[in-house]
Amino acid sequence: MLSVKDVSKRLHLTAYTIRYYDDQGLFPNTNRDVNNQRQFAEDDLVWIHTIDCFRQAGMTVKELRHYTDLVQSGPSTQAERYQMILKLQKKAVSEMAAIQKRMIVINRKLAFYGQALTSDEKNQS
Repeated sequence: MLSVKDVSKRLHLTAYTIRYYDDQGLFPNTNRDVNNQRQFAEDDLVWIHTIDCFRQAGMTVKELRHYTDLVQSGPSTQAERYQMILKLQKKAVSEMAAIQKRMIVINRKLAFYGQALTSDEKNQS
């Protein structure tokens, strides 16, 4: 079994984040030891990583809780889960496009200043 600290190190998440997600009901299978400390199985790491990925992609805690409930409900909810993840994917694609547009401007400015600095160095020689 893995402690919160172990999971934190393995997944590069803060202990606070892991505890918060658990307190929000996003880890329905969390076990506790005799000291009431959270204990996770190796299999839980994939779930924890998935939840964190979805959260970082913009899913709200409320949506994550609903997703978790759907997963626990079984295969009959797969279509709804698919739609939730499809919506998340569309949002991520849109964000990537916006980042790419910003990168064009950033790269243009870097090229400008790089050229200006190179010209200045040549003029000082």
